[in-house]
Amino acid sequence: MKSAIAAFCITAAMAATSAQASTIDLTGFTLSGNGGSVSANYGMIVGTTTLSGTVSHITSFDWNFTAADYLPYNDYSYFITTVFGTVNLASVSAVGDYGTTGWRTYHLGGAYSGPLTFGVTDLIDHSLQSKLEIRNLISDVPEPETYGMLLAGLALVGAIARRRARTA
Repeated sequence: MKSAIAAFCITAAMAATSAQASTIDLTGFTLSGNGGSVSANYGMIVGTTTLSGTVSHITSFDWNFTAADYLPYNDYSYFITTVFGTVNLASVSAVGDYGTTGWRTYHLGGAYSGPLTFGVTDLIDHSLQSKLEIRNLISDVPEPETYGMLLAGLALVGAIARRRARTA
């Protein structure tokens, strides 16, 4: 019995440590507006631009807003989901003239699946364009290896239990 419990505990620990979150690839997202760039794990948008895509089970993302403007030109950044609506991330009035937020992590408070749009809006003028940078969209969907480890562990526990039953 002790061997079965030990095998189960080892299996659970291995499955838990291998259930790492994965990063969503941003290259499938669409840029619309003044400009920006997208790579697998990084998106940058400037001026009045959006970066849109569909996500599955994201729990957080990192972002950085850099104001390339001054008040009264209150450029701002945001994201939009079907659950949260429009969420303002930062603006010139929040970071100051030509200020930056530095990299921050936004936690969604649970897994979100559906359309997701990031945006930056350049108010009044278009000569100085603020930017929003996005990286590390984290998804909590377990990797396939997690299921393999779990099945292998369950098979091991079953084999030990069967062996114990035969010898008893």
